[in-house]
Amino acid sequence: MQNNNLVPGTIQFSIIIPVGEDVTFLERTLRSCINQSCTDLEILVVDSGRGHDVGQVVEALRDERIVVLEVPGKGTPFARNQGLEHARGEYVLFLEGYHEIQALWLEKAGQRFRLSHADAVQCATIYEKDNRMADMHIPNDSLFGFHQRLLFNPIVPLSSMIVRRSVCARFPEDKPLVGDWEFWIETLRNRKVDVLADYYGSFIQLQHELSKKSTPAYAREKRVIMETYYPQLRFSLRKMRRFIQLKVPGTIF
Repeated sequence: MQNNNLVPGTIQFSIIIPVGEDVTFLERTLRSCINQSCTDLEILVVDSGRGHDVGQVVEALRDERIVVLEVPGKGTPFARNQGLEHARGEYVLFLEGYHEIQALWLEKAGQRFRLSHADAVQCATIYEKDNRMADMHIPNDSLFGFHQRLLFNPIVPLSSMIVRRSVCARFPEDKPLVGDWEFWIETLRNRKVDVLADYYGSFIQLQHELSKKSTPAYAREKRVIMETYYPQLRFSLRKMRRFIQLKVPGTIF
């Protein structure tokens, strides 16, 4: 599933934003991108909707770093894969049209990549509803590793992770609702993830997220992924139990 068709370039960051019919928050999303303290970036808006409204929003911002790719009717996973194929940055950040990022997020990520030589950097995320904080996600690493926890549950809000383009898998196009989880499982296997738990760089408007995760279709897609990767998780849990037994003699599971 690895994406090997990389386009040479000297840009540090590529921000990929698939957009459908709803462009309500798109201007806010794009402004958060063009106002980054790090200016060495490109913004790929992949339009799978009608195109007209997206074009108006982009034209009004007048920033030459924004590029619109039109893939009408193809869906979000296909749009993200098209963004990856056209991306020129060393690092990639995926957003949606209701995400925003804090102005220092790219700069801080670049610093962490240089210091840690990681394959991905994750920040904390604030969820908002009606412009008020409704929840937060604070990433953490653990004794048993980032990837093993990822096999158990989607722990990567999409806009909280910046990843090296060279290690990116493709988004599964048969799972439009929860395929980003499988993307991270495939992308981050045997990779080093640097966690910035004290930095809130990602903001997500909740009205879209809540509706998506309450549907039977979302549950079905999640079950397929769990069934696919559960053997890997089960083996990991056996190792975890054995480790605890060694650390705490007499422990029974």
